[in-house]
Amino acid sequence: MPIATSFTALGRGNGFPSCLGKVDVSVYDHWVTLGGTEKGNTATGSEKSLSLVNAMKLYWNLYSATASFTAIWNGNDISFNKGLPNHEYEIITTPKERICKDITQPNISSTSMTPAELNETDGTGVGTLGRFRVLSPVRMYNGSTSDESKFVGYGVSTLFSGTSGGSMPEGTVDGGATISVASFLNGTTESGQDGPDPQGDPSVFFFNRRASELILDDIPFRSFSSAGASSAYGESNLSKDLTTSANSASFDAGFGPGNVSVSGSVTIPVNFEFDFYTY
Repeated sequence: MPIATSFTALGRGNGFPSCLGKVDVSVYDHWVTLGGTEKGNTATGSEKSLSLVNAMKLYWNLYSATASFTAIWNGNDISFNKGLPNHEYEIITTPKERICKDITQPNISSTSMTPAELNETDGTGVGTLGRFRVLSPVRMYNGSTSDESKFVGYGVSTLFSGTSGGSMPEGTVDGGATISVASFLNGTTESGQDGPDPQGDPSVFFFNRRASELILDDIPFRSFSSAGASSAYGESNLSKDLTTSANSASFDAGFGPGNVSVSGSVTIPVNFEFDFYTY
């Protein structure tokens, strides 16, 4: 837990160094303010106040968060591991520097195959990508942003997005897992498959998707996780295990008779392992 230098900032009289953007969240499938008001409910004064407290906590005092990725490629006689366990995303600017320097640039993590490895796998492989980002908080409206009676509280347009994916040569098997966290987002909880085409195309895609409530350090967010697997050769030789939850998504997809496979996952640990500055 890092220690910051105390300071005083005049700001814009709203708790932040600049005016905040406004978002009409009524167009989103899911939303919740940082104070706990969710879609379908009326915001109370205490919830609006709490959303401001939490927005200021995230903007001024958040130092880091942690996420874990797995990504494994298994061929007939070779395998590659491009996982990234317990990766810590640090916000470089100190609280005092955030008066003049924004913290909108995403902290990015990634893993990928090397050129030499791609030569061994016919240009296929596995990899991961993560983006941790605290944009300036926004004012959320359940309707027109020009009507202050529609104001429901404060939120963040994005906090984290993570992906793990992989593929095998000639479309035998592909798989992917993603998770996104924000105050408002779209997505439907569903599972199923697309294909094959009755007209002859054997390609098939299986999916598992979940929209959830996610509480991180007592602050409410919404998450959307998705896992999928596909094959250009139909489902008869495709094996798959697709799982999703509020804080994770994973896939394990194989193709026989060669028993080649790709697997991966993205996981947000308890409370994102948030670390905040103290004074």
